[in-house]
Amino acid sequence: MSRSQREKGIILSYVTMAFNLLIGFIFTPFLTRTLGDSEYGLYTSAASIIAFIKMLDMGLGNSMVRFASKMKAEKDKPGEMKLNGMFLLMFTGIGILSVFVGLGVSVNIGSFLEKFTPEEVERVRLIFLILLINIALSFPFNVVSAQLSSHERFAFLKIYNLVTDMCRYGLEAIILVTGFKSVGLAVASTFVSVVSKLVPIIYCKRNIEIKFSFKNFDKAIFREVASYSFFIFLNLLVDQLYANTDKLLLGRYIGTSAVAIFGIASNLSRDFNLFSTSISGVFLPNITKLVATKTGMQEISKTFIRTSRLQFIILSFVYTGFLIFGKQFIVFWVGDFYTEAYYITLILMSTSIVTMSQNIGVSVLQAMNKHRVRSVMYLVIAVLNLGLTIPMCIKWSGIGAAIATAFGNFCGRIVFMNWYYHKKIGLDMKAYWKGVFLRLGIVPAIYGTIGYLLLGKNAYPNVFALLAAIIAYTLIYAPFAWFLVLNQEEKGLVIEKLNGLKRKLKK
Repeated sequence: MSRSQREKGIILSYVTMAFNLLIGFIFTPFLTRTLGDSEYGLYTSAASIIAFIKMLDMGLGNSMVRFASKMKAEKDKPGEMKLNGMFLLMFTGIGILSVFVGLGVSVNIGSFLEKFTPEEVERVRLIFLILLINIALSFPFNVVSAQLSSHERFAFLKIYNLVTDMCRYGLEAIILVTGFKSVGLAVASTFVSVVSKLVPIIYCKRNIEIKFSFKNFDKAIFREVASYSFFIFLNLLVDQLYANTDKLLLGRYIGTSAVAIFGIASNLSRDFNLFSTSISGVFLPNITKLVATKTGMQEISKTFIRTSRLQFIILSFVYTGFLIFGKQFIVFWVGDFYTEAYYITLILMSTSIVTMSQNIGVSVLQAMNKHRVRSVMYLVIAVLNLGLTIPMCIKWSGIGAAIATAFGNFCGRIVFMNWYYHKKIGLDMKAYWKGVFLRLGIVPAIYGTIGYLLLGKNAYPNVFALLAAIIAYTLIYAPFAWFLVLNQEEKGLVIEKLNGLKRKLKK
């Protein structure tokens, strides 16, 4: 059942991702044109600030998945009940704390957004407070979502997320069409998020026996959870520093237009990363069980490399495609005003193609409870990167901020982490670089270079001509990937899935 759930989870992850990419392709230009560049910048600024409040989760959701999976492997029912009760109280407390912290932040928003007008500051504050309601009410729900993950109910989680996204986009479109701007958008997003939380709760009551005990908490477990979660929290802090600080600094030193442009690039970079996280996100419970049952590092390394290969194959194809067609895509998609987002996105993607292909390594560290050094090093790199970003964004706006971020990624997430994985954890990183990046990277590099020289500088007359070129590029790339990139195991997996699909279609 677990393997089936993981396979369904991966497939549904890509269905959800395809839906979000398609909707993003349609909805984002509608959003930027309906709101206008200034309003879009305001909403992006408020969302960037609220992302830091969301960090009050402090990694507890991830911690709960890890500890619940461990207790299931050990068949410790009483311990699991105490764990559920402890996390419910902790998440409820965090929800209350987030309200007070958010109110404090809202009072002082104007002191940070120096380049915003007083009217713009007030709109950002109102949007922020609406989104704060969503965050505060969502924290206790993390107990439910963590239990669903620990039970490996990935199929339900992915379908739930897909339907929720559909409802959210639909309501947001209605709000925008009726004339409401960024404030209405925040109301729609919060309403769908809060109401939809009822569905997983009902599902858990009917399908998963989740019991809570609020007595006799195991202090040793609490200390272990606190220690584990603290370093997960540092990871979240670093991720937010990388994901949202650039937009906040651009808002402080440049203005709403720079935030809007960087927001488009940030969304594209996030979508690029989704091609990787859609796979790795379903492996934490399985890797935790491998560690709990004392499976050797050789087998864990094989899982790491096998998953990394699949991630890199997909990421390299997307990267080369964006290199060739990205600028024209952005012009057709959101307009000439956002052309600079092409260069920002390429810079952000350049290091992500390595780090995202390795991100299952994070699950290995978390399962082994050895993520402390990574967290501390990432925080040091993020702080140094913050110091570099300020002068870079002042001098070169969004491109400067992207260069600083990519440099930090290279130093911390590539150089340091590959050394740490290999020397301290025992993952075979030499096999990764030989079997993944070097062996798989040659074909995309050559094919992408030739494609850029032949197709990248073309001025396509309309979106249909661009789409035809992308389809042609994909069809030509496919046989190269089949014969020169995929190994026998991966070819067998593709054939197995295609045969399974044929059997289902014949029924």
